[in-house]
Amino acid sequence: MEPSKCKRCGHEWYKRTPRKPVMCPACKSRYWDTERISTLKNEIAKAKIYLSDPAKKESAKEVIAALELRFNARRNQATG
Repeated sequence: MEPSKCKRCGHEWYKRTPRKPVMCPACKSRYWDTERISTLKNEIAKAKIYLSDPAKKESAKEVIAALELRFNARRNQATG
């Protein structure tokens, strides 16, 4: 059985039952399996710093594109 991991606080634990956990046992968040939008925004900002380095520019563009897709999907999920 794979451990569950909280996307809010990073805590990992093993479930006692086969059902999906209701909340993280460490931070008590009911949204333990959903990333915070602010975390995604911070990751995008960090990746944009690498755009100024010519050696890392292409990989930074790929990372930014992937993060923006995740961010948009998460934002649409939150508003929809």
